[in-house]
Amino acid sequence: MLVSFRSPGFIVILGFLILMMMSSCSPRTGPAPRWENPDNLLTNPSFENGRDPWKSLTDSSPFWRDFEIADTVAHSGRHSARLPLDSLRQNDSGTWVWGVVRDFESMDHLPKTLSGHFRVHRWQQGTHFQYLQVAVLLFPKESGFPKAFDDPTVPLQVAWVLAGIDRPPFPILNRKFVFAGPLEVPQDRWIPFEFDLTRDFFHHWGFVPEDFSKLRILFEARYDGWQLGQGEVSGDVFFDDLYLGDQPLEPEN
Repeated sequence: MLVSFRSPGFIVILGFLILMMMSSCSPRTGPAPRWENPDNLLTNPSFENGRDPWKSLTDSSPFWRDFEIADTVAHSGRHSARLPLDSLRQNDSGTWVWGVVRDFESMDHLPKTLSGHFRVHRWQQGTHFQYLQVAVLLFPKESGFPKAFDDPTVPLQVAWVLAGIDRPPFPILNRKFVFAGPLEVPQDRWIPFEFDLTRDFFHHWGFVPEDFSKLRILFEARYDGWQLGQGEVSGDVFFDDLYLGDQPLEPEN
């Protein structure tokens, strides 16, 4: 039996074939990147909306320097946080810290995952202890942390060194260092990082703090122990597309 090109049956079949071809040719969108996930606790994680609610600690620490919003370097979008290192100013400790900070006053548990991207331009190592790191501080409630050490009222810290050093830059009892990156600072490319907070706090402190009054997260570029007469320090460090939440870590290849 012949089917007329004008018959209703042929038109239905033709329409079905066209839909199939369109669906097979249309691009398939994957899941949104982690930093755009609604569960991300870091508002404005890509710095597309300016500085807020990010802050520096220049008002509370004499060793801190301010950050900038870059509009020429970005992992995604158009902006990132820029930390411009230099050794133009001196102080007695030889320490300067550039960073972006977030505080969370109320949280019912320690988030599982911390991730993001960093990039470095024009890095000039002027002292041995010049490095990049991400630090998480947990401040205790009045009762303190019962299992930490002699002083239960100080914050427990874990610092993940992204690059620049392979040993602690100074003695500090309430901070554990995780050397997560290379000694030589990678330059001119975006480097992803991610850490399991619950695993690392348990590994280094023996328990996962749950009863804390405040969580502070710091993304830093810094140097310690620089003295006049040592080499010049310079570099532009960028952080972008940051995430703090309970999404699982990416599976290892």
